[in-house]
Amino acid sequence: MVQAVASTEAIEKRYEGPNGTFVNRYYINADYRNGPKEVREGACAFLVALVTPSGKIQPHFHAVDQFQVVVAGGGHMGNHGLHPISVHYTDAYTPYGPILAGPKGISFFTLRARTDGTSIYNMPESRHEIKGRSGREVIFETEVKAPETLYRNDVAVEQPFAPHNDGLAAWVIRAGPKMQVSAPSPKGGGQIALIVSGDAQHGEKQMPLWSCISLTPGDPPLHLTAGASGMEALILQFPAPREAI
Repeated sequence: MVQAVASTEAIEKRYEGPNGTFVNRYYINADYRNGPKEVREGACAFLVALVTPSGKIQPHFHAVDQFQVVVAGGGHMGNHGLHPISVHYTDAYTPYGPILAGPKGISFFTLRARTDGTSIYNMPESRHEIKGRSGREVIFETEVKAPETLYRNDVAVEQPFAPHNDGLAAWVIRAGPKMQVSAPSPKGGGQIALIVSGDAQHGEKQMPLWSCISLTPGDPPLHLTAGASGMEALILQFPAPREAI
């Protein structure tokens, strides 16, 4: 089932963490923390904004596969520098971090094909909760080319890494003003699209900057119409669930 949430529809919540202040925005499955404490079907997307300079998120892992997309500020994840647009993928039960915010804080989307109502498993105290061996980490960088996109009269598709056999893949799509865009068919564990520059039309719905669209395997390919200043979007495809491989 396709779910499209415009950035203007996201729900903002502020809370104090042990090492910083967060002003988060919840998109798809916005109330996931209030649901059952288990992994369940249905995508989940939210924006984490650690606004405290030099704030910290300690190393941890989750029970589901996820992408994280840095969209503002910067910092480090372990030894990797983070800045817009850094993309980080981890398999379920794969520890990562710490995440250290820079002087302007850091903001990143967390995108999941399945909703995780379980705990955040902090390390090293949750090491015994890891099921089997830790999995993959995939990191890539792209950039917003908004001024250039304004003058495009075509659609360009980039693939930052070779697709994996279980469906894990990503595409960067850049489209000039009013151009029609068709994304690859959703496979693996489904896709989440994120508008990272400009805006787009999805059916009758306007999708401004930082809007999200989730698709499940078997849904038709995503079709968008770029806005008057063009559009850039990430299409992030999750691997098939382990039991389905």
